[in-house]
Amino acid sequence: LIQHGKSLTLTKGSRLFVEGMSGTSSFVLLDGEVQILQRSSVGPSVLVAEIFAPATIAELAELQGGVRSSTAVVVSDTASLLELPQTAFQLLK
Repeated sequence: LIQHGKSLTLTKGSRLFVEGMSGTSSFVLLDGEVQILQRSSVGPSVLVAEIFAPATIAELAELQGGVRSSTAVVVSDTASLLELPQTAFQLLK
C-alpha cells in the first residue's frame, strides 16, 4: 500500500475531505492532529472525534465508492500524512 501513497504536509485549517464529497482516499496521520466534524441540522458542525498521530483516518466511503459522512480538518500547526488512494486497496482483493 505504501508504494501507492502520496506524502502530504497540510497546515492548520486544511481539509482532508468534506462531508458529502466522494470518498476516494484514506489517510495515515504521521504527525499532527485532525478533528472529524459532522453537519448539524440545528446549528454549527458537531465534533465527532479528535485524532492524534499516529493514526489511520478512513471511512467506508473510500472502500465502497460512497460519499463522506464527515469532514476532516487539520487543527495542529501542520500535519504530515500519507494519502492512500482507493485503487491501492483494490490491489488487495
